[in-house]
Amino acid sequence: MYLRAGAMLTGWSTSDIEHAVMHGSTATVDALLERRSGLRMDFAGRIELDALEADLKAYALTYGEWPHFIVVDNISNMESDGEGYQALEASCDYLHELARETGAAIIALHHVTGEYDDGIKPVPLSGLRGKISKVPEMILTLFRNPESNRLFVCPVKNRTGKNAASANWWVPLDYDPSVMRLRDLAENGSA
Repeated sequence: MYLRAGAMLTGWSTSDIEHAVMHGSTATVDALLERRSGLRMDFAGRIELDALEADLKAYALTYGEWPHFIVVDNISNMESDGEGYQALEASCDYLHELARETGAAIIALHHVTGEYDDGIKPVPLSGLRGKISKVPEMILTLFRNPESNRLFVCPVKNRTGKNAASANWWVPLDYDPSVMRLRDLAENGSA
């Protein structure tokens, strides 16, 4: 996560940041990240709800407001009662309520079924692992073109706007994985 966040916020390549980490010379990257002092990360592998709530309360006490957005990577790692579908749905319900309480935009990453694991074909709503599409307000699926730096975003669920559950409509983005950067494409398809 440090590599990706460092690349996204500094413009350095992930390989340059990895080199700095391997050689114990992260002071420059740390200083650049510190300038984004409102950014907080928790690297725990299991997302425990009590710990998440404590982190959010600490943020609110420090900055006088709730965070504007919360990213959960990955919803399958959230602590939840039940198993399988019921656990995923309970996590979605929890995040939905948390969004209402805090006013934050919550982005929860999730996996797709095996047929779409390669990431190179559009993922329809039915391609979500666990079929957890009932609660979220919006679901975006991603796929890439392996021959170019293009990433495609499919709005397979959008309660208030255009969507295509079959993933037959998408928005192309320019993607530079070396610095974890996404950019809109101009009308003619160039960045």
